[in-house]
Amino acid sequence: MERLRKIRVAYVLAVLGAAAVAVALVSALGGSEHKSPSTTPPPQHVDIGGGRGPRSCVVRSAPESVTRTLSVTKSAAASAPVRVTATAGGSAGTSRATVSTTVRERATVTGRTRITVKVTGRGAVCARAPSPEQAQRRADAAATSRARRDARTLLRRAIDRAEARARPGLEARTRADALAAARERLRAALPLARAEAERRAEQAARAKAGA
Repeated sequence: MERLRKIRVAYVLAVLGAAAVAVALVSALGGSEHKSPSTTPPPQHVDIGGGRGPRSCVVRSAPESVTRTLSVTKSAAASAPVRVTATAGGSAGTSRATVSTTVRERATVTGRTRITVKVTGRGAVCARAPSPEQAQRRADAAATSRARRDARTLLRRAIDRAEARARPGLEARTRADALAAARERLRAALPLARAEAERRAEQAARAKAGA
């Protein structure tokens, strides 16, 4: 019995010793992870040049804007009937004549709108050089160039999207303006058309009455 008890105690001590060694190993590995310096560039940064020497990482932004004039031309027509009846008396008795016509007017309108889009491009670059100042200059120049290219790309897409959004509304407004202009022309033309129809109707009625 005494021998079995000693064996059990020895076994427990051996297990505890193995666990302590494992904990110490994990702790050592974890500590070495935190202490080792990272050589991976920051997210979205681009490494240029390679080589050795001091390393500089910079982020630069470049604002850009563009204004585009969008124009749309629409035509519309408006019409209204004119009917006039005239009566005249003569040797042949009383005669009546009716003149019917349709007045049509058309208008063409060009609508315009100005679209302005502003974007900001960004460039992130890491560079190495023999000195920190040179590394800074290289990274700064490259990041600025990338930011400008990014801004131009964003600008082309943004202005196209803005034009696509603005065009339907501009077309609808221009179409409505063209119809309103055609109706206004029609209202202005109706009195003259009616007077002409009355003249023709009276002339026709007199001709019938005198026949």
